[in-house]
Amino acid sequence: MNKNLKTYLVSLAIEPDRFSEFVANPGDAAKKAGLSSEDQAILLSGDQNRIYRALHDQVASDTN
Repeated sequence: MNKNLKTYLVSLAIEPDRFSEFVANPGDAAKKAGLSSEDQAILLSGDQNRIYRALHDQVASDTN
């Protein structure tokens, strides 16, 4: 299962079990979800601006 950051964040919002897993152990949950090491680093940084930029870039590439 290979997800990008946007898809993973949506799954956290709509799947309570996945969200609980993330809250309990963010690093393991992100890795298990198949996020790239770059997306894991962005998410786990906790830097809202960095996460926003990554999401913006992924949405832009999805529409091209």
